[in-house]
Amino acid sequence: MRGDWVDEVREGRFKAHLKHGQNSIEAVRGRDPRWLSILVEEVGEVAHALTYDAQHEESVEESVRAELIDVLCVASAWVDALDHVIEQQQIADGRAELEAAGSDEF
Repeated sequence: MRGDWVDEVREGRFKAHLKHGQNSIEAVRGRDPRWLSILVEEVGEVAHALTYDAQHEESVEESVRAELIDVLCVASAWVDALDHVIEQQQIADGRAELEAAGSDEF
C-alpha cells in the first residue's frame, strides 16, 4: 500500500478548513447528524465522476481518485470528531470514578 494519499488527505482537510473556516468539516462535532449527508454528498461526486457525461479535466481515473480523496477527508474528519467525543466521555467517566472512589473513603 502506498502512503502518499495519507498526506493528500491531511493536506485536503487543511485546505478545506482554510477555505471554509468555521463552516468546514473540522468544526462539525462527532454526533452531528450532518456527517452522513456530507459523506454521502462526497460519495455522490465519486459516482458522478464515473458517469458517461461527466466533464473531466483529467483522466476518469484521476477524477475518481481525487473524489475518493475527498471522501477520505470527510471520513477521517468524522472519525477524528468521534474520537474526540469518546475521549471526552472517557475523561468524564474517569472523573466520576475518582469522585465515587473518593466519597467511599469518608
